Amino acid sequence: MTTIPEAVHHLEAEAINVLEDYKIRHSSHRPEKYENTANNTVIVAGVEREAQPVEFNSTLAPHPLVPYPVTNPTYWPQSFRQVPDYRPINTRLDWDERRQNTLFTVVGTIMICGCWMEAVASTVWRNTIGGYINITAWRIGGEW
Repeated sequence: MTTIPEAVHHLEAEAINVLEDYKIRHSSHRPEKYENTANNTVIVAGVEREAQPVEFNSTLAPHPLVPYPVTNPTYWPQSFRQVPDYRPINTRLDWDERRQNTLFTVVGTIMICGCWMEAVASTVWRNTIGGYINITAWRIGGEW
């Protein structure tokens, strides 16, 4: 059984490895000219924004890490520089851990279902009437 400090240290080490994989530098020090502690704001790219709470820990992963060791599969690219190690998809995520609100989920579902419906309608048309009459076949650039 691991204790809380050991688990936090393990998470910090994993987060540091991920940051190093992508060559991201984590800096917790901000110059004072970019910080206004009276309003709890920071200036990012010239825009004043609300600062993160003091107790915010940016090293914690939003998704739990995989609880078993993982090696790179044979198909994983190794010939390029700075390709991070393979991390499998965590299929055990809880819906409460996902950062999507209901509106975003509904709009995304409608868009994906609309694309699917267009593809089905196109396939049905091509395999039925559209195969006999050619009124929807238009020549596009470079075909004539």
